[in-house]
Amino acid sequence: MATRWIPENFLNQRLSLWVLCVLTVMRNVSGNENAAQIQLRGELGGNVSFSCPATQESLYLLYLQKGSSFVNGHYASKSVGRTWENTWMDQDKKTVHMHSLNVSHEGDYTCVIAYNEHSDTKETVVHLSIKANYSKPEVKVLHRDDIHWLVNCSSHGGYPRSPMIWNQESQMMEDVNSSVTRDDVTMTFNSSSTVYFNCSMGEIRSISCSVGGIDSQLFSVCKPKDRPPPTTHTPVIAGTICVALIFFIGIGLCLRIKCRRGQGGGTKPAGPSTQEEQGTPLTAVAVAS
Repeated sequence: MATRWIPENFLNQRLSLWVLCVLTVMRNVSGNENAAQIQLRGELGGNVSFSCPATQESLYLLYLQKGSSFVNGHYASKSVGRTWENTWMDQDKKTVHMHSLNVSHEGDYTCVIAYNEHSDTKETVVHLSIKANYSKPEVKVLHRDDIHWLVNCSSHGGYPRSPMIWNQESQMMEDVNSSVTRDDVTMTFNSSSTVYFNCSMGEIRSISCSVGGIDSQLFSVCKPKDRPPPTTHTPVIAGTICVALIFFIGIGLCLRIKCRRGQGGGTKPAGPSTQEEQGTPLTAVAVAS
């Protein structure tokens, strides 16, 4: 015998579906309480502070942990044990300070709080993300001729992973090789890109590359090769004139000295030729005779 459909059954089904949806949403909200509720950002080598949300001044315990690893905290009745060397706890402000950040510190942390020995613990998830600025991209011309240019752009020491981006979008440019590699020591990334420029349309200006928001300097490609400036004879001419002047001045001085010597070269008589030259006045001689 077929089941008879009645409106009451339809209403009950709709009510059940509505209640199920409400319960599902409440369950999702409850499950997300332990999701990352606080977002922190820190720079490589810098500092960051985990402020655990507490509604009361006095706490029975406050733990900051990453996964199963205890970071730092406070326990009213006993020692908290060994803490991370790059952290210290400010009990008054319910804050754990961390310095000398590196890439391994990135991830989810949990603040565990209890107000007394018998109260339930309250957990808050804090996500810490680390950033390291890439170096200013360095541009190198690997090859150039009248037909094409091969240019490389590279940067290092950045985090998180980021590819090299060129600001020039043209059919005259073609990507040859791009890579992002990780440094095994610092865990930061090195980004590089090599592109080919077709020079058939002439010079291409105002090109740059960037990574992680850091831009290179603007540059141009497909420029004619730099030619040496034309040779000028000005220095040679000036030197020749100086030598000539010195030569002629020297000749003039020699001639002048020789002329002076020629004028004063005759010999004078041994004695005076006249009585006036001997110092005897002529009038005196006449009177004596």
